Amino acid sequence: MNRFFERMHGQRRAILCGLLALTVVGYALGLRLPAAILPEVTFPRIKVIAESGERSGDEMLREVTRPLETSLRRVPGLLEMRSITSRGSTEINLDCSWSSNMDLTLQRVQAQVAAVRDAMPTGTSIDARLMNPALFPVLGFSLVSPGHGLAELRDVATLQIQPELSRLPGVAEVVIQGGGQLEARVTLDPTALEAHGLDAKCVADALTKTSTLESVGLLESNRELYLGLADARPPNLEALANVPIPVPDGAPARLGTLGRIALEEAPQFTRYAAQSSEAVLVNVLRQPSASTIDVAREARRWFDEHRSVLPSDTRIQVFYDQSDLVRDSVTSVRDSLIVGAVLAVILIILFLGSWKLGWTALIVLPASVGLTLFGSSLSHQSLNLMTLGGVAAAVGLVLDDASVVVEHLSHRA
Repeated sequence: MNRFFERMHGQRRAILCGLLALTVVGYALGLRLPAAILPEVTFPRIKVIAESGERSGDEMLREVTRPLETSLRRVPGLLEMRSITSRGSTEINLDCSWSSNMDLTLQRVQAQVAAVRDAMPTGTSIDARLMNPALFPVLGFSLVSPGHGLAELRDVATLQIQPELSRLPGVAEVVIQGGGQLEARVTLDPTALEAHGLDAKCVADALTKTSTLESVGLLESNRELYLGLADARPPNLEALANVPIPVPDGAPARLGTLGRIALEEAPQFTRYAAQSSEAVLVNVLRQPSASTIDVAREARRWFDEHRSVLPSDTRIQVFYDQSDLVRDSVTSVRDSLIVGAVLAVILIILFLGSWKLGWTALIVLPASVGLTLFGSSLSHQSLNLMTLGGVAAAVGLVLDDASVVVEHLSHRA
């Protein structure tokens, strides 16, 4: 053992140069590590969300929730299933064991969902996702415009902001919440329906059959292939009023003669407010391997550079930003490192009276953090509250150990 340490002492310059190189590389790689509020952990839970318009809770339970639960019970490794059913929406949480292969389990869940999709009511959308920290927004903007309606503001967010933000590096999804949506509302007159021998269901079925968009085939011309579409959808309110409604034992009646047709906002069951008024919210979600700080910075930069695409009186405000928490954690670790190193050097110089030993302690602390960042990069870790908290706690331990070793070297010298 003594020979080993003697050889190490003989190669001390090479060892110091190697440690210095690893430290520099560690800090360089640390600047490229993805930063997030939580580590990249995939929980053994899959969330299935089904939405089906404005159906009542009883209809959702009978036609959506129970068929899905019956099919999902066939998934191997399922420990617990919990569902929440409300008006037009169903949420099912599937819990598995921590040893389960969640990617394979997700594929099995999607297969069971596909098996019952055809039995779902028309217009039902079903989405299954793994639960991980990347499912939650990292940045949120609120849009308020005193001179424009919520429907117009939502159109701006959906048609202009959402596609542009989705193209930014590291952005997985942009979710728009709030605002209004315009729809053509038909208010039927009971007297007119009774006079023609019709009911609301007959009118709804006739509108469904006439308002279609179908492919009629392919046409080849000039070495190009064209897709032919038959669009029977009414382009405006006047065309909608002229849609013929079949009448039993009589001539078809125009829809406009059966009630009132107007362009109005669709009913909203959830409203969002910001800046003391109703607002449209833009939520940005990151990819699992992306950095929260980079995504937030790019999104803020886009809004600063593209204010012209928004109405002139639109007020934009950030109501949530995860990157602030990550930056505060990085700042805390940096401050702990600087303060700890300075105090260690001062104490060693005051009590041991050696500048050389003081510089030794000063070098140990940054080198330890640099090697930690180097190891984190090799193991594909991220800078998050847990890893940064561990580094901050380890700073004190490294300082204690460095002080003890330096004092021991001082006595032996």
